Amino acid sequence: MSLNVYTEAPEFAGERRFAERLGSLLDKRAHAWFGVNYLPGVNDIDVLLWHDAIGVFTIEVKAISLSMIEKFSLTKCKIENRAEGKSPHAQAQKAELSLRNYLWAREIKFFNVATAAFPEISRAEWNSAWASNPQLSGKWAETIIFQEDLQSGPEALLNRLKYIYTNPPSGS
Repeated sequence: MSLNVYTEAPEFAGERRFAERLGSLLDKRAHAWFGVNYLPGVNDIDVLLWHDAIGVFTIEVKAISLSMIEKFSLTKCKIENRAEGKSPHAQAQKAELSLRNYLWAREIKFFNVATAAFPEISRAEWNSAWASNPQLSGKWAETIIFQEDLQSGPEALLNRLKYIYTNPPSGS
């Protein structure tokens, strides 16, 4: 398997591992751009993934352990040794919207779903940590890419992407 890649590999190690895993799981129907930060007015996009059979995704990658997350909500996030800022999903949404505005101004229109990836965290671990907050666990966690989506083979990742595309986390 090998997806089509149109940019250099990501600079950061965790994002690079995520990119390598995508490359080992996805075939030529998938197209990826990493570190898209060169289009005027478009926010940084960790991964822009286009799958011919599924759709287009703007993905914010956080290759961190669950213990590094000090605070988390749908809009804000505080990660150990980093300033509090937008949550990964909110970052992806902002990037998706800026990309959409850029492309629509050039009369290029398509549906794009914003999501996040936590490749070092399992969905069960996530749901357990946020069990008291149903807004962050359960159904919403199904719309995020987690460790097992990248470790259970190509079909698992494709099924996750299909689910996310038909059940966008929000605002896509």
